[in-house]
Amino acid sequence: MHAHTEANRGAFIRRSADHAEYVEVFGDIDLVNEAEFRESIARAYAAGRPVVVDLTRCTYISSRGLHVLFEQHERSAKGMLRINATPQIARLFDIVGLSQVLLVS
Repeated sequence: MHAHTEANRGAFIRRSADHAEYVEVFGDIDLVNEAEFRESIARAYAAGRPVVVDLTRCTYISSRGLHVLFEQHERSAKGMLRINATPQIARLFDIVGLSQVLLVS
C-alpha cells in the first residue's frame, strides 16, 4: 500500500510550449488530489490546443489518476491528449490496457 505524505504530495504545473499545453506532474496522483489533477487538465484543454500530460516526474499514480486520464481522453478529440511517461508508468498503462487507447511516449 502507498502512504500519502507531504513529501510526495502531487503538484500540477501548467505551461504552454511547442503548440501544446503541458500539465507537468510532480509527486503522487491519488484520491487526495484527483479533482485538482482533473481540473488542471480541463484548464489546459480550454486553450483549444493539444494537451500533453508529463508524468516523467510522477512518483505514483493510483487507479483514480488513471481514470482521470481515460475520462479526459474520452472527452477530447482524437489525438488531443498525449502522455509522456517513465518506463515504469508506461508499463502500468500496458498492463491495464490504457496504452491501446492513450498516446503514451
